[in-house]
Amino acid sequence: MKAKHAMPVFLFFAFILFSSSLALAQDKTGSRYALVIGNGNYTELSHLRNAKNDAEDMAAALRDLAFEVTVLLDASQPAMEDALAQLADKLASAPDSIGLFYFAGHGVQAEGVNYLIPADSRIPSEAYLKTKAFSLQSVLDSFKRANNALNIVILDACRDNPYQWARSGARGLAVIPSQPVGSIIVYATSAGDVALDGQGRNGVFTGELLKYLRNPELEINEVFKRTGAAVQKATGGKQNPAIYSQYFGNIYLAAPSQLRPSQVALTPPAVQKKYGTALVSTVSAGSLFIDGIKMESIRAGGQLELSRLESGTYSFEMQYQTGERERKQVQIDPDTRTLVTFSWKPEVVITSPVQSPQGQYQKEGELLVLTIPGSEMQTGLRVQIQMRLIQPGTFLMGSRVDEQDRDDDEGPVHEVEITKPFYMGIYEVTQAQYGAVMGSNPSEFKGMDRPVENLTKANIDEFIKRLNTMGIGKFRLPTEAEWEYACRAGTRTRFPWGDDPSYSLLDEYAWWNDTVTHPVGQKKPNPWGLYDMHGNVWEMCADGYGPYPPGRLVDPINIGTSIYKVCRGGSVESPGSSRPPSKSSYISYRKNIEQVIPQTMRSANRDYGEGPLVGFRLVREVD
Repeated sequence: MKAKHAMPVFLFFAFILFSSSLALAQDKTGSRYALVIGNGNYTELSHLRNAKNDAEDMAAALRDLAFEVTVLLDASQPAMEDALAQLADKLASAPDSIGLFYFAGHGVQAEGVNYLIPADSRIPSEAYLKTKAFSLQSVLDSFKRANNALNIVILDACRDNPYQWARSGARGLAVIPSQPVGSIIVYATSAGDVALDGQGRNGVFTGELLKYLRNPELEINEVFKRTGAAVQKATGGKQNPAIYSQYFGNIYLAAPSQLRPSQVALTPPAVQKKYGTALVSTVSAGSLFIDGIKMESIRAGGQLELSRLESGTYSFEMQYQTGERERKQVQIDPDTRTLVTFSWKPEVVITSPVQSPQGQYQKEGELLVLTIPGSEMQTGLRVQIQMRLIQPGTFLMGSRVDEQDRDDDEGPVHEVEITKPFYMGIYEVTQAQYGAVMGSNPSEFKGMDRPVENLTKANIDEFIKRLNTMGIGKFRLPTEAEWEYACRAGTRTRFPWGDDPSYSLLDEYAWWNDTVTHPVGQKKPNPWGLYDMHGNVWEMCADGYGPYPPGRLVDPINIGTSIYKVCRGGSVESPGSSRPPSKSSYISYRKNIEQVIPQTMRSANRDYGEGPLVGFRLVREVD
């Protein structure tokens, strides 16, 4: 496992947009200002042969797009800071302006903070980064204070591990903890991975971006998607850009009115091409490929809208997490929205309960998809809840006295019978779902597909109360017994995938060794098709915390007397010091300690509390 505070060095290309409007039209933007920095000739680090060319070529492209450009080559820290301050002043004086910051050079991350390295900096250890390097956060803060119409940050940072003291760190860039609505983040490669140097004049990602940036027919999101697809193709799949979008407007940086006359003359008229839209939906989770190029992953019951596809015939293929594939030939007609539905789902075998020392279980499978009424008006999105039918059965709850890393409150092992079927959420409740019902979002780590967190029991009760008035069923929190029954999914080992004594498989199923939450449904599901039962956020249950009573139990609820509700499943930052033998501290203290321990992810592990990193999963009663 990688250490939480290891100092990784990264090569990344991040593209971040901040917008004060969700629908920023091109004709409503005014002045355009850009700061372009290319650091390649370093005093103590390896030379980067593409950085200077990348910066110069990007500056030329931006001038063609009517930007006023300031260029720094092999810049020092003071020069970078002064130029950023001047850029921020210009943007603050023009509220309708667009700002752009571009950096090519070495970059590192430490404890989740991204730093850009000035050309003359000498940084003997990680402790010097805050004073000798240039923080990406300073760029984001400057843009936020400017409060102008739109800001773009492009980072094309180093291709290697420049510092000896960082050799043990993980590869890739740090995830930006909170992505605001109205922003787009694009990495040259997936988070935690590294990108490739270019063999010619430019780096791979910048070289491909330059091909699409000047195209007046491409909306900014389409520029990113085509650039990403081209990089993937050019590298034979070795470099896979990642796009995270919270920007729902339409803007064309290369609109004809913003191009130089020479550029307009060289551009074919837009009427030569016609475009349509594809709306892709899938029953089962998988990755969408178009003409062999990976586009995006779609979760079970999810949808993906692809706009401005050139009219013509495409091969759409869904590659499912099970390895199965489903392919369709799709005709995209001009000015038409084409529905593309992938309906494959795993074969579900329903069996009668089987008697065994480990309990009685039934295979689960029926999928229920519900749309939250009024969600489009509340969030601008059609928000759905996907649930899995859990059949009744009997299981052994708790952990054996000889289970590795167990806690005393996990016993005694006792037989529990669940007598009624129920639907359980396939995912933890997301921020989109919470916002569609409550009109607010208390989460610390923002993202519509991330689990809602930072919740109290009162918050959750009010959410369920309102949801139950919407006519789509009767919802509640799972009991602690229902939660463990669904988590174990017919198993008696420490995890549904086995005892895993060294925790070697935990990364495949859980977000745990990290400082931020992640979008739901990105890891492997348990055998009953439930995602993130381990890690990401703690999941509150209906029961108060307390010791298990002895003997066999039937549909137990509220077995504990504590006013604090049981929380299950572990989370990112699942620390040891929040779990003293007395269990006297609350989950809200978790963020204050550094050590992340994987044993809190076990199926039988228990805790209690509310606040940071506490979310929940819904249960719906069967009609």
